[in-house]
Amino acid sequence: MAETLTLAELLDGVAAGMDLASEDLSDISVNETALQQWACEGMDFLGTIAKDSALESYLSSDTAETNGSAYPDAVKIIRVAETDGSEARYVPTREFSHKEQLFANGSRSYGAGQQIWSIVKGKVKVFRTATTIEIHYVPVASFGGNTFVKNNDHSYRLKIGHTSSATDEPGTGVNWSVFWTEVTFDTNHAAWVTATAYASTGLTIPNGFKGLVVDYVVVKLKMAGEEVEQAQTLWKMYLDGLQRFSGFDDVAANVGG
Repeated sequence: MAETLTLAELLDGVAAGMDLASEDLSDISVNETALQQWACEGMDFLGTIAKDSALESYLSSDTAETNGSAYPDAVKIIRVAETDGSEARYVPTREFSHKEQLFANGSRSYGAGQQIWSIVKGKVKVFRTATTIEIHYVPVASFGGNTFVKNNDHSYRLKIGHTSSATDEPGTGVNWSVFWTEVTFDTNHAAWVTATAYASTGLTIPNGFKGLVVDYVVVKLKMAGEEVEQAQTLWKMYLDGLQRFSGFDDVAANVGG
C-alpha cells in the first residue's frame, strides 16, 4: 500500500530542514501553496527516475479500450497488459503505425501474443490484443485525493487545496494548472463551483518516500535564494543522496549526472 504525506507533516519536515519551528516558516516568505507545489513537483520527478520496482505500491490502473484510449493523468506508463495479465511491449509511435499498417494490408503475419503498444495522437493504443486492456501508470502527484470536478465539458482532478475563484477556474483561470490536473472527461463528476473550499487531503506517495519528497522541497526552498553555482551544488547533493536509497542507485545515469 502507498502512504500519505499530510500537509502538517510537510510543514514540520520543511521547518526542520530549514532549522526553523513550523510557525516560523512565514518569516521566510513561503506559503503553503508553494510548498505543496514543490512537493507535487518532487513526487513527479521521483516517479520519473525511480525504478519500476520502487513504485509498485503507488501505481494507478485504468481499464481502457484498445482502439485508442485517452492518455491517463500519468507521469509515465509502467506497463500495458490484457486483463488476463499478459503484457504488451512498448514500441515508438512510428514503428507501431508501420506494423499496424503492414498487418492491415495483409503483407505480414502477426502471431498471437505479440501485443505492442504506443502513444498515438495523445492516446494509448494497443495492437493485436483483446478488446480491453489495463494501463498501469505513475499518477500525477496530488494533494487533493479523489476530488474531481467538471467544467466546460472537461474533467479535472484537484491538485492543491484552495478556495475557488475565477483565477483558478479549471481550464480557464490564469492559475488553474497550479490547482488542477486535467483528466479524462466523465459526465458523473460534480460541476466546479466558485467560492468553494476544495480541501487538501494529503499527498499519496510510495512507501518510504516521505523523506525524499520533503528533502526535495527543502532543497528547492534553499535554491530559491542562492546564486546559480550554489544552487547547482545543492541540487547535486540531493541527487547524490538519492543513490543511497533502494530504487535510485542508478539515478545519476537517469538524470544525466
